[in-house]
Amino acid sequence: MTVRSDETKREDDTIQAMKETWARLDDAFAVEPAPLSAWTALVRERKRLAKRKLWRDLAILWSIAIPAMGLMLLLVTGMPPLFWMFQAAAAVAGIPWLVGEIKRIARSGGRRTTP
Repeated sequence: MTVRSDETKREDDTIQAMKETWARLDDAFAVEPAPLSAWTALVRERKRLAKRKLWRDLAILWSIAIPAMGLMLLLVTGMPPLFWMFQAAAAVAGIPWLVGEIKRIARSGGRRTTP
């Protein structure tokens, strides 16, 4: 026998063993696919939850943004030095936070996770 025929026989034996194992797995763990109505209900529920979360996040954003903008306008028109001090403090605190977030995202392989 040649080396080529030995390799072919081993490949055929391996393929046959894999087919038998696959058939045993199919028999042992028979899975019925869920009906389309179950998938549709799941998609609707997920969509509803995502939309609800987005509306909640938007409400939180606006409930913080409107008073913050009002305070900024009050400071810039009434007390400019205090406004500039607030802006400097925000920059001093915000830049290191932003750098830390970028590093954390880079460490996690580009996936954004909540701390």
